[in-house]
Amino acid sequence: MTIKTARLMIVLLGTIFVFGQMCIAGTWTDDFSDPTLRDWDGGLRNDEVSATVVGGHFYYRGKDQLARHNMENRGLGKIQDFSLELKFMFRNLRVPQGSYWVIMYALFDEETWDYDGIIEFLWYPNIEKPNIMEVTIDRFERGVLEWLPEAGEIWIPNTAAIDSFAYEEKVWYTLRIEREGNQYTFSMGDVILFAEDDAVPMGTIELIFNGRNTIWLDDFSVTGPDVPNGGPGFLGVNPLAEQLTTTWGKLKAQN
Repeated sequence: MTIKTARLMIVLLGTIFVFGQMCIAGTWTDDFSDPTLRDWDGGLRNDEVSATVVGGHFYYRGKDQLARHNMENRGLGKIQDFSLELKFMFRNLRVPQGSYWVIMYALFDEETWDYDGIIEFLWYPNIEKPNIMEVTIDRFERGVLEWLPEAGEIWIPNTAAIDSFAYEEKVWYTLRIEREGNQYTFSMGDVILFAEDDAVPMGTIELIFNGRNTIWLDDFSVTGPDVPNGGPGFLGVNPLAEQLTTTWGKLKAQN
C-alpha cells in the first residue's frame, strides 16, 4: 500500500468516524468562559453565597453554614442516556459539618411543582478523618418518616453505593458519570460506584452546593444520543479533528 493510499484511507475513516459520532450522539460543553452563566438557571440561593465565574472557572463560596445554592442546566435540557465529565477542586473547607455538593439527575413536574424521580451523586467530608471525602450514589423514594409522620409523604434518600477518597485542597480532579438505561456508574480515579434505578426515565442535570466551603468547577461536558450539540465551550478544539491532524502530520513527516 502506497503512502498516498494510506493517507486517503485515514482521512476517509476519520471523516466517517467523526460524522458517525455526530449522528449517534451530541455533545454539550461548558468551559465556563461565559461569565453570565446564561444556560444555568439559578434556583434556591441565599445572601451567604458567592456563585459566579472567575478566571474561566465556576466559583462557589459559602460564607457560613447556612449558605446554599443550586442551579439547573437549562441549556442542556432533559436527557436520557448520557456520559458526563467535570473537573472540580476544593478550597477552604472550613466547616465540614453541613458542607457538601451534589450533582442531581432528576425529573421535575412543573404542573405539580414536585419531582417525579431523583438520583443524586453526593460529596461530603468525613468529619473524623481530615482530607477524606465520602461520595455516594443516592436513590430517592417517596415515603413517610417514622419519627416525623406530620411531614407527610416526602422524598427519602437511600444510599445505593458509597466510597471514600483522599483529596488535597487546590488540586483539580476529574469525575465521570454514565447512565445507560437504569444503570449508573460514577468514576474518579480508583473510585468506581455502580447503582440501578428506574425512577428517572428522562431528566435534567442540577448542581447543589451547601455550607461554608469553596469549590471550583471547570470543563463540564455531557455526551449522549439526545444531547444537543452546543454550550459555551462547544466551539473549542475538536479532539477528534486534532487527533486526525496529528496523524496526518506524522505520515507527512515520514514521506
